Amino acid sequence: MSDKNDDEVDGTTEEVVFERRLERRLRRIHEGDRPWLRRFIGVTIILISIFLSWRIVVSRNQQIVEMYHQSEREFQEQERRKKEQAGAQLDPALGPNPTGPSQDHATVPEDVVAVEAFLDVPTANTISECTKGVDAFRLLNLSSDVLSKGEATLDSVFAPALEAKALGVKRQVNLLNIRIRDAAGVEVRMHAVPDGESGKLRTKLFGTDAEGLPDDEAKFSTEIEKFRDIPYTAAIEKEFLKLGKHPGSLLETETHEVFTYRDRSGIQVIRSNGKIAELQVFAQKKFLACSKRTGKSRHAATVECKCLDRSL
Repeated sequence: MSDKNDDEVDGTTEEVVFERRLERRLRRIHEGDRPWLRRFIGVTIILISIFLSWRIVVSRNQQIVEMYHQSEREFQEQERRKKEQAGAQLDPALGPNPTGPSQDHATVPEDVVAVEAFLDVPTANTISECTKGVDAFRLLNLSSDVLSKGEATLDSVFAPALEAKALGVKRQVNLLNIRIRDAAGVEVRMHAVPDGESGKLRTKLFGTDAEGLPDDEAKFSTEIEKFRDIPYTAAIEKEFLKLGKHPGSLLETETHEVFTYRDRSGIQVIRSNGKIAELQVFAQKKFLACSKRTGKSRHAATVECKCLDRSL
């Protein structure tokens, strides 16, 4: 009988020990499943994602600034060469060559002329094949009727895809250059470039020195100076352009834009004097690059397009 009682006691003791061990394990699991820990990890992941996105934006803006400086250097070199060519047309005895451009206007056209380049059928077919199946570009104007008449241009073909309101596309200006001649005949250049790491555009004003090179210390009239070193907006751009039409004259415009779509496709556009000069389309599987090539005549140009497979 005693042995039986001892067995019952031992059994009860084992059950108690088992229950206590189970309780301890459940307590550890409960303590390990801490809501604050999950929240901390979630917040950490979000902060890391924001930081990485910010670094990508900063890197992109640095590239844009470098592109701007490179463009400015190339422009200065072109100005220097034009002045050398203009100087070569001067005869020491007779003065300016009456058959060549005048010395005052050798480097700057008084009227902005946007060279139009029409697409041939093979180029239009390249665009069509490279953008086929991408929802963002399904409305491209590549009708055979327009192509057969020889009236298609990069602007007319891509106009439906660059209508932000119609397609819900987001448009961002990354760089802006405008040259005007004010009422007094003084050349003024307004640039809008990324300001530091924020990526937001800010305006800068330049004049030209005796050699025709940019001068950031030049001073202008009150109506011009109000555009110096202010945040860029579309309204500011329109207001400055008005000064280039009345009472002054508009010499040149260059705009770098990026369009992004819901399906993560994108288009980068460079406009010269309001017309598309270069265009790059980024789809999931294809990459399209188109550029306008000016021929021997300043009024004649062609369009070249190449389509590459992004999966390679």
